[in-house]
Amino acid sequence: MFCCSRPLLPISTGACLLFHCSFSIATPSDLADLSLQDLLRLEIHDDPFPVETLKERWTIEYSFRQLKLNGYQMADRSVGLEQIFQAAGEPRTAMNFPVVPIKATQEVHTFDISYRMNDRLKISLSVPLVKQNTEHVSSVPGFERFAIQSSGIGDVSFFSHWYQPLNAHSALQLSFGLSIPTGSIDEKGDTPRNGAGTLEQLPFTKQLGSGTWDLPMALSYLRHDGSWDWGVQATARIHLGRNHHNYHLGDRYGINVWAQYFTKSYFHPGVRVAWQHINPIDGIDTELLMPGQFRFPSPISNPDFYGGNNVNLSLLMKVCNSETNCKKYADLEFTRPVYRNMTGIQPREDYQFRISFGLKF
Repeated sequence: MFCCSRPLLPISTGACLLFHCSFSIATPSDLADLSLQDLLRLEIHDDPFPVETLKERWTIEYSFRQLKLNGYQMADRSVGLEQIFQAAGEPRTAMNFPVVPIKATQEVHTFDISYRMNDRLKISLSVPLVKQNTEHVSSVPGFERFAIQSSGIGDVSFFSHWYQPLNAHSALQLSFGLSIPTGSIDEKGDTPRNGAGTLEQLPFTKQLGSGTWDLPMALSYLRHDGSWDWGVQATARIHLGRNHHNYHLGDRYGINVWAQYFTKSYFHPGVRVAWQHINPIDGIDTELLMPGQFRFPSPISNPDFYGGNNVNLSLLMKVCNSETNCKKYADLEFTRPVYRNMTGIQPREDYQFRISFGLKF
């Protein structure tokens, strides 16, 4: 997502739970996969579950998610810009760079549709539209301060969700998906590598998809206790082979624990804690390299500077009328990182925000 283009810029869900326990927990190291957010759905039914009469088979949903990055860290500590930026006249090392992203925003508009075939099986389709913007500083003349953007469709995903009740209050759900590489990995921009007026391949995180066929999956335990819904979810995502730029994004594994309280009003608060391990990128895109001893012009062009372990804390709010089975609903989510131990030098996540609107019929 980070490396270079112009122009110059100044620095500057009880009843009917249906919410996002995201498969991909967005971090600086896996920002390229944010276009594949919201792939997995958890759903707890009412009286008892699963629902005996399937009155609402279809669900359509629109969601908007924004992620902001600001600053850097190495392992579990923050590092200042002056520690990683190679200013003009300073010697180059493997740990400083002539081009450094200083601020980034990614926005994802996701359109989802699902169909419940029977009381055990549901299928779904997810289509993301991605928009990204990154501001940089550079010691390359003519590129001292600049920004780049990329936008377009991300990777489209199909899912099947198998629901197995354990008793009147708990159930298991197995979700298995296929992510299709519809998102571009050939995004280009005017970067300092060949001077102004030329278009070069942009780094991994500035691309709109993974470029590989991927297998996201999850196993979830769901429980309803009085006014509380809670659950635990184990996730994995496997990238099959390498893409035509000779790399694949790091495989990842995670655990989410969540709880949500259904009040008698329309507002239903909740919380989620999510841990995830992400592997570094496997392979290298040679179009990102520079000649000489130090071949990576920016920290995010180095495939070894991806992956690690992270923990996020999310505050949730569902807005709906639970007495009508939440046929119309809105979901809000605000996420902040609480722990990061990342590989190499990586951008630091500031926050994530998501709002979704859904209709069941």
